[in-house]
Amino acid sequence: MRLPPFLLLLASIVITANASTPSQILRFAPHEIAFSATGTYANPYVELAAEATLARPDGRTAWTLPLFWDGGSTWDIVMAGGYVVAGFGSTYMGGHRHPTAFLPDDPKNTIWVEQIGHVKELFSRLPYWQLDPHDELLASPDTRSPDRVTRTTIGDRATTLIRAPATTYWCLAEPGRNYLVYVRGTQAPLTLAVAARSAWNVLRCDPRTGATASTLVTAEGAHLRLQVPDEQDWVFAIQPGSR
Repeated sequence: MRLPPFLLLLASIVITANASTPSQILRFAPHEIAFSATGTYANPYVELAAEATLARPDGRTAWTLPLFWDGGSTWDIVMAGGYVVAGFGSTYMGGHRHPTAFLPDDPKNTIWVEQIGHVKELFSRLPYWQLDPHDELLASPDTRSPDRVTRTTIGDRATTLIRAPATTYWCLAEPGRNYLVYVRGTQAPLTLAVAARSAWNVLRCDPRTGATASTLVTAEGAHLRLQVPDEQDWVFAIQPGSR
């Protein structure tokens, strides 16, 4: 199964936990702190990176950890033919990782809940049970970037973080009939190999908002050209059309 997407470290900001965090955290207990970026980024995958600096009570820095973006892995999983199960720090293991224990309605989960709903809405438009991974049907001037490996140290323990490509494109298909394409990290046009047919219905979806735009596209021979507006992630659902 493909690994979740993450950040290309082109820019860096340092966020230091301070007195706004809870005053008491149980020893050896996991604790999550959520941060929100104040800037606006066209493509946070490649424009933003962040790390947290943890300090000892005596003021000495203990270690610095990279932060992870809380979201985005869902599409990599479903485009590999897998499925996802909703779970949060406020619900997993009865809320064991949450300062208020079990809290399924925690507002910080709202965005993810909305976006996972968009996944269901889009898949419901297609006979998803007939789709298999067919990444070989996609071509782009931009190659998929490799998985990235980062070594970090937590205390005296070395840890390896594996992050999936910042630039990639995946395809699920029932060749000749139904296609689902996911792309991120590139604005270059994609070429999708399809069965010889004059017209195809192409539905472009914004996975962040669920907004869709539909158009009838004429194939160039046995290929369709797919264009995204920017380098954020986008999804296309493609089915036979008629003129």
